[in-house]
Amino acid sequence: MQRSTASAFVAGLLDAAIVILCAAVLLALFAAGGCAHAPRTAPPGAPADGAVERYRAGVARLVAGHLDDGQVVSRNADGAAAHRGEALIWTWTLIGTLGCEDGAPLLARALERLRSNSGALYRYEPLPDEYVGGNEVSLDGEIGYWYGVARRLARCPADRELLAEAWQLRQAAVDGAGGRLHPNVAQSAYAELSAVRDQVAYALGLRGEPAADRLEVLGGQLAAWAGAVAAAKAPCYRWNLAWLLVRTLEAAGRSLPGGGRNAFCAVTAGGDVPTVDHWCGRPGLAEFLAGYVANSWEYRFQRCGAWEAPDGAGLATPGLDELVALRELYVLD
Repeated sequence: MQRSTASAFVAGLLDAAIVILCAAVLLALFAAGGCAHAPRTAPPGAPADGAVERYRAGVARLVAGHLDDGQVVSRNADGAAAHRGEALIWTWTLIGTLGCEDGAPLLARALERLRSNSGALYRYEPLPDEYVGGNEVSLDGEIGYWYGVARRLARCPADRELLAEAWQLRQAAVDGAGGRLHPNVAQSAYAELSAVRDQVAYALGLRGEPAADRLEVLGGQLAAWAGAVAAAKAPCYRWNLAWLLVRTLEAAGRSLPGGGRNAFCAVTAGGDVPTVDHWCGRPGLAEFLAGYVANSWEYRFQRCGAWEAPDGAGLATPGLDELVALRELYVLD
């Protein structure tokens, strides 16, 4: 699961040759009418037998064994926290996944941190030494934070005031850093992604709604990123970031335009990321749940099963992928 900085995210993905290839493919797809239509996925339905009980057991397991002061971590054989540098994205993904009552303590702790840090986000607190001085936070974590706020707002509207406070604290910190994610970090949130951020702010009542043409740009960018990964058979955590972005957008009241959706779904076909397949109207998510084995993958939804191997690596893993799948398939509360 290890990823480095947001700058490495860009450098590793946007290799010039791959970008040219993907741009050509995408231009052809859009010129042909946005490629084959990606069917809309049915909304979550009534729980299958045992789904609620399975969800409750998964939440209890994660809370009991995989939280460090409200931060989601894996565990080494000796019980020590593993991959702490990725805690931010998974903590906010969990906040966006849990029900209102279950998620309240995590949201409260996350808000305490934002207050004490004047809106700064960190990969993990206290920040491990290897991340100090230029790697305090990544774009992955920022996207996870957007997702957590938007999904929590949609599920738990009574938390609007708390979430708006968190959002304003965070935005003030980013503005104070000249648009960067942290004063020590060179990376900022890409302009193409800012439509998602601004749509969440709109849902919180903090600004006007972003223009539709910004969503068109977003769709093209996400499809290009996905195409670059597919062309290079690269690590698929970028597909998960794209999925987090589109689900954030939907939770905040907008959808990715059809051309971008169709192109994204076309280039991800066959990669075997169950959440992406489900969003694109393909089978895979229910099948993932049916065959789920704890600790096999650390976070299954950031790995392309078509060319990536299970990454549990002997760790005790949070099982957040199981909870997300259950939430996507069923109405649980």
